[in-house]
Amino acid sequence: MADPIPLGPNPGPPHPFNRKFILAVFLILITMTALGFWRLSQLPAVAPPEPSPRAAATVVEERFAADLAKQGYPVRFEGETRVVIEVNAETWNELGREGRFKRHALVGDFRRALAAQQRDLGDVTAYRIEVREPQSAKLLAEETDFNLKVHP
Repeated sequence: MADPIPLGPNPGPPHPFNRKFILAVFLILITMTALGFWRLSQLPAVAPPEPSPRAAATVVEERFAADLAKQGYPVRFEGETRVVIEVNAETWNELGREGRFKRHALVGDFRRALAAQQRDLGDVTAYRIEVREPQSAKLLAEETDFNLKVHP
């Protein structure tokens, strides 16, 4: 029978120096990660700049603003594609009391009126509609890509 193959020294637990080295590297990594998170928490949160209000710039925007002004809803435009329609808080709250989807229907009417103007004039601009309260400028609803969000 052949002699067993020697396996070398017993592997056993790591040498004390190795344990200390591994612990030191682990502590350095934890410290660096903690300092990185702390530094990120110190960065000031900067809100994106609000676009300035502007007058209607295209025929579509002019007609849309005129149509809604006849209905009693002032319209202003901000940035390139934001349409802000002002609705009194009392009217907005009354719509909420009348029925579950009355607010959605009103914003849908705004969207359909704008889409009809765009279709008639061949405009393909992707507008974002916002409904705001005139005095406080509080956001009441917004619609982007047909996804309506109502804010209480």
